[in-house]
Amino acid sequence: MKKLLVVLVSILCIGFVCADVGVDINIHPVGYMNHTIFTKWDNANTLVGSAPGYDVSIYGGSDPTSTESYNMYTLGLDVTYQYYYGAISFGIPFKAPAFSGYDPTQYATDPLWKACTDPNGSILGTVLMDIQLGGGATFLKKLPINIFVGGGIAINYLHAKQASQKSAWGLFSFTDPNVHLTSLAQVRDITQMGLGVRASVNYKFMKNVGVSLTLSDSILPLLLSTKRQLVGKVNTGQKVTAKPNAATEQLVNQAMENEKKLIKMRFSNNFALRLGVQISF
Repeated sequence: MKKLLVVLVSILCIGFVCADVGVDINIHPVGYMNHTIFTKWDNANTLVGSAPGYDVSIYGGSDPTSTESYNMYTLGLDVTYQYYYGAISFGIPFKAPAFSGYDPTQYATDPLWKACTDPNGSILGTVLMDIQLGGGATFLKKLPINIFVGGGIAINYLHAKQASQKSAWGLFSFTDPNVHLTSLAQVRDITQMGLGVRASVNYKFMKNVGVSLTLSDSILPLLLSTKRQLVGKVNTGQKVTAKPNAATEQLVNQAMENEKKLIKMRFSNNFALRLGVQISF
């Protein structure tokens, strides 16, 4: 039975290679990605005007803003069929994102809650996924080198995890003296949608095999969801989460409960440059 399956798969693969069905598969194991998030926070909902430590001279009573930028290693897969394409890229950051501007957790009155953010904390576990679905056209089809240009819908998901300062571990207490924290991190999940463009230069050194250099850019003005949590792990392997006091930690509580209410506008841009191989069927 196994031999029969191997023979059938081999015949199918040979048939795809021999038949010109117009499918190009680009596999990119090497690449660079930059993901930048710009957020305008709602001054009315964030209560920053009355929050401890709020400096009116910085924001002048207007909506505060923040910018964070991730530089990432990326790999991806693109499939093009005639005029249509689908592309997916995964990004893993080299280091902690560059951040500037307003952060609601930094207006906590309790220093333990303030310590849940650490700009230099480990980002192990952070991953980004960018998907594009659209259409385009291939130019110079009959030459060894060809160019594909297209555009379509883009969907982007960021799972950002950054270790908290050690002092924030004091937010947790356990009745069992044998149970203790082993790690604590601020975890954010952001999903956005928008439009994307994709261009690739492909050079065939064999009839059906070549190299591919692909550039993609996703512009993401639509915020679908955003979530922020403080997640810890104990020595027994279980996960625990901390919730701030709604009365004394208003901003942090809002950020953890429903961060989307605090945001007036969030715009992101995802740029990726990837190198790999192209296989044509």
